[in-house]
Amino acid sequence: MNSSLSLSFELVYLMKWLLQHEKKMLNALVKHAIKNGFAHDLKKINDHNHTETADQFYTTILDFLVFFEDTLINNLDSITLDQETERSILPAIKKMDNGNFDIQTMRASIQQTKEVLSQTQKNHTQKQAQSTLEPTGSQSLSQQHTQPEPSQEEVKKLLFEHILKNWNPSKNDLAN
Repeated sequence: MNSSLSLSFELVYLMKWLLQHEKKMLNALVKHAIKNGFAHDLKKINDHNHTETADQFYTTILDFLVFFEDTLINNLDSITLDQETERSILPAIKKMDNGNFDIQTMRASIQQTKEVLSQTQKNHTQKQAQSTLEPTGSQSLSQQHTQPEPSQEEVKKLLFEHILKNWNPSKNDLAN
């Protein structure tokens, strides 16, 4: 069988990322499959079935990778920004000349900025809740002067920091 197989950059990068960061989870997945019937099914395959099974390998690999890639694309596309994050981040993005950035860099940077903003908002909410539980005289100075949300300039700076961290320019890119 002489067939070629092409994989998207995103799928190959996901495989690399999973091998670097999620080996325990992948190991648990294999153990789960073995525990739930894989080992039993594998024992059923005799020498005669090996030939038939080998003919199905390409289709099986292709089906698996297509499923994996579709799942990845659907999950990447489902990353939605909540209204507050959208209101904070999108004005900065619209002002940028993003011709030099690939979509993966932008998505990763936006997601990281969103996570920082969400954590900041969560911390602020916790501090507010804590300050309402304490008597007025016992509030610390930091609890009395918490900023509710970052300014547009702070959000823009944070987004640009993440873009610079994630950006991997090619050697063909012109330097200013």
